Amino acid sequence: MYHGPLRTTTPATRVNDDLELVNKYHSILNAHADKFVNKTYCHPLIHQVPNDQHKLFYCDFLNQALVYIVTETVGEYPYPYFSEKTWKAMLTGVPFMIVGGKHSLQTLQSIGFKTFSHWWSEDYDSLPTVAERIEAIVYELKKLSELDHASLISLKQEMWPTLQHNFEHLNVFRKNDLNNIKKNI
Repeated sequence: MYHGPLRTTTPATRVNDDLELVNKYHSILNAHADKFVNKTYCHPLIHQVPNDQHKLFYCDFLNQALVYIVTETVGEYPYPYFSEKTWKAMLTGVPFMIVGGKHSLQTLQSIGFKTFSHWWSEDYDSLPTVAERIEAIVYELKKLSELDHASLISLKQEMWPTLQHNFEHLNVFRKNDLNNIKKNI
């Protein structure tokens, strides 16, 4: 008994439906993109030229913090992995601690960045699990929280040369990294 043509391809699936939905939203986004193309958008909390690689990214709420806790995407990678989260800490000029892969700080140091071992223990960087690293970071934060306001201000001023170095080195690192990518393509 003949039931019509035999299918030789997979029937339409939910994935195809999702792709159609993505295309619909993509069209909507493109229609609204004209509002932003070749225009500068500045959030009210940002007080400098946005995306200017020669100036620190300044936000009041970030600048008021003594320590930027970088929570990297994955803390249990077998090796350090850096995302925009780490680079943002350097772009804002705020001292940081990283909840990330084991030896994240060591890796940053090996590529020319400076960390903050002069002001707090960075032993957490070599602990075997992310839970242990988090616990050690919390311990360091508790110690910092016991300092008075004047000591905290002084501490941040002492760190300024390190913060400035990281910001300047990030620009050099970015250019070198892009050149290495171009060579390897």
